[in-house]
Amino acid sequence: MKVKEKEVSDSEVNDEIDRVLAFLNKPDGVNPFTLFERLRVTMSTNVGIWRDEGNLNKALAEVRQIRKESLNVGVNGSTVFNPGLVTCLEINGMASVAEMLVVAAIERKESRGAHYRLDYPNTDKSWRKNIIFTKDGNSYQMRTEPVPELPPELEALLPKEAT
Repeated sequence: MKVKEKEVSDSEVNDEIDRVLAFLNKPDGVNPFTLFERLRVTMSTNVGIWRDEGNLNKALAEVRQIRKESLNVGVNGSTVFNPGLVTCLEINGMASVAEMLVVAAIERKESRGAHYRLDYPNTDKSWRKNIIFTKDGNSYQMRTEPVPELPPELEALLPKEAT
């Protein structure tokens, strides 16, 4: 499938330049490194190898708060080698991805692959689905789709418990 390139107007480019520059010299801006560290700790503490509903819900509340606060980040300096500016540009996206991951982990009430739920330790054949998020304005919509069946020649290569 070939994707057609979209024309980008000068006003769109200028709007993006203004958005990036707005993070600079913002004296009341939230420190992006503080949010990054909170996100890292929240995810590693509550959404690690072993997961359960209580910790996932704690993580979701904190990630949503971080995402909200990320709209007000700011740093000093210039656009020349400014890791703080880079973190300003990345933190909302990181928090958005973390939120989708946690929402999907809460939704999937089973253990499968690297997703291990202490409260749902077994694999459930009815959950042989992909969880898909699509962006809808400033929010995300989640849906599931069944995983397509493997061709017989590939299924024959797998142990029976994997299918």
